[in-house]
Amino acid sequence: MTIRALLWLWLKCIRSWKSPLLYWIFRYTKYRNKKLPNKWHKVKDYNKTEFSRVLAEYDYLSDPAGGFFDYSPQEKNFYFLDRKTSRDCDNWARMWFWWCQERGYPVCEIKILETKNLRKTIFSEWRVPSHSLAVAKINNEYYLFDYRPAGGFYNLKMALKNNVVGYKKFVWAINKTG
Repeated sequence: MTIRALLWLWLKCIRSWKSPLLYWIFRYTKYRNKKLPNKWHKVKDYNKTEFSRVLAEYDYLSDPAGGFFDYSPQEKNFYFLDRKTSRDCDNWARMWFWWCQERGYPVCEIKILETKNLRKTIFSEWRVPSHSLAVAKINNEYYLFDYRPAGGFYNLKMALKNNVVGYKKFVWAINKTG
């Protein structure tokens, strides 16, 4: 079985239920007394530059336990909640995914897995080097939404190669389409 097939299986058979489950567990335990800000309705209509500026106002926050408790937001306003953990690449990807959906752009939330030294990384650092991003097709060009937008690529593969984490050798799989 190829690494790409394993990534796809992980996304469809494990992450598809684990991420939402963890989100709701954290939402109704750790964040149960925190009211979500009502910000999405205002920023969803911003253009790409303005929306990117708003997202950048919020700090990157790594997931607990080195990413073991990795969950993507299931509510749009959760991104804007004041918190101390869990605002990482999948949060940015999900926000861009929803922003593109608002405009009717065909969009995918994609997970990429770095394959360079994969075995060494997994067994020595106990982590899987992966990253989440969104890609949308706008006016027959592909736009990468990887923390901030970049675009005008002629195909999906070229957009993915411009990832901001610097992965040169990677496999990818679609996590969500819209």
